[in-house]
Amino acid sequence: MQQHSSLSLSDFIRNPDSVVEDFSEIPDDDDTEFVKEYGIGIDCHLKFIEVCVRYRNGDLIQKAQSRFSTEWVDLVVARDWCVSVLGTKADPSPDLSAPLHYLVESTANYHMPVCMAFGGNPTIINPTIAGATKRKTDVLDSKLLALHDQINIWRECYVPSEDVKTLRVMISQRDRCIHDATVAGNRINNIITRFGLTVGRSGSVVRDPHVRAIVENQISDAPVPVEGICPIPIPPEVRTVLRDEYEKFDRLTAQAEECKARIFQKARSME
Repeated sequence: MQQHSSLSLSDFIRNPDSVVEDFSEIPDDDDTEFVKEYGIGIDCHLKFIEVCVRYRNGDLIQKAQSRFSTEWVDLVVARDWCVSVLGTKADPSPDLSAPLHYLVESTANYHMPVCMAFGGNPTIINPTIAGATKRKTDVLDSKLLALHDQINIWRECYVPSEDVKTLRVMISQRDRCIHDATVAGNRINNIITRFGLTVGRSGSVVRDPHVRAIVENQISDAPVPVEGICPIPIPPEVRTVLRDEYEKFDRLTAQAEECKARIFQKARSME
C-alpha cells in the first residue's frame, strides 16, 4: 500500500480520489474535530440526486454511489439505500439507531425535499464554498460532499420547523406585495412626469393625500384645471393606465396589511 504520511488535510480534501484511502491515515489537524465512521454526500438537482456513501471496511474506506430521481418515493428509497449500505457493508457497522448525518448542497430549494425525506441531522452547505473538484461531475461532487461529511469539517445546521418555513413564506409574500406596490407607485410618477405633471416632487403620488388628489383629478374623465399645474391634458389612454396602476397599488397595499395580520397571528401561535 502507498504511504501517505506527507498528505495534508487540505490536499486530501481537494483530491479525495488521489490515494488509496486508509482510515488510520486520514490526516488529523486543527481543521477537523474527529473522523466519523461514515460519510454521506448528496448532490441535488431538479430531476435527480447523486448520492455517495463512504464507509469503513476494516482499515480501508470504500464508497457506494447511486442516482435517484427527486420523486418523493425515490427520495425515501435513497435514504433506505444509504442505511442498507451502512448496515450490510460497513465493518464495523455504525450505530444506525442514531440520527443519520449527511452533507447536502443548498442548490436553490432542491435540498429541502431531500432533508425532509432523509430526516436525521443534515449539514447544508453552499456549493460555492464546498470546494468544487476540478472535473465538474455530479459523481465527483457527491464524493467530495461525502468526504467532507466524514471528516466533519462543516457543522450540522439548523433545520427550520414546518411552522418556521410557513412563517417565512408568509413574510416573503408580504415583502412581495410591498415591493410590487412600490413599483406601481414609481411607475405612476414616471408616467405623469412624461406628460408634464411634476407634482411627485412635493411628495408620494400614492401615499401623500394632497399629491394623490391632484393626480387623480388630472386622470379623471373630467379633470379640473389647477393653478400651477401643466394645462396640457393627459391623453385618455394614459389616464386608463394610471388608474389601473392606482388600483394595483391599493390592492397590493391592502394585501400587505392582511399578510401582516396573519403573520402576527401565526407568530403568536408559535409561542
